[in-house]
Amino acid sequence: MPTDLHNNILIEPVLATQIVSGAAGEVAVTAIDRQGFESLVLVAALGESGDTLSGALMLEFILKEGELADGSDLASVTDAALVLGATPDINGVVITVDADGEDGKTYSVGYVGNKRYAALVPKKTGTHTNGIPVAVIAVKGGAHKRPTL
Repeated sequence: MPTDLHNNILIEPVLATQIVSGAAGEVAVTAIDRQGFESLVLVAALGESGDTLSGALMLEFILKEGELADGSDLASVTDAALVLGATPDINGVVITVDADGEDGKTYSVGYVGNKRYAALVPKKTGTHTNGIPVAVIAVKGGAHKRPTL
């Protein structure tokens, strides 16, 4: 049985690469099914924003968890014991991008909760006129069945 990393992880899209723009609000994403895997890391990859980021014009990422495949019960993760690599605030925000130099980077957060589904949800504050390229992927590790491909 292969023991290399390539055969022991599975990468799935949470949000396909797109320009996130427009009015304030959450961006629709796909909830990731954790069944059959021991660990989960969610990665947000951002390009350069076409707008000047600030406290009034920012992008936040909320870590959510739930039990339903359609994601209708996803709720913010606020318990710091369930998150690796970040500390969630009272709304589940684990990443805040609100200044020049914070865009054009990659951020990651681990989820160690016990809910079957999880997602990292971008939330816009303010109106993003020109937008920012964003992709979110899930890296599921510790596969019960290998190889994962």
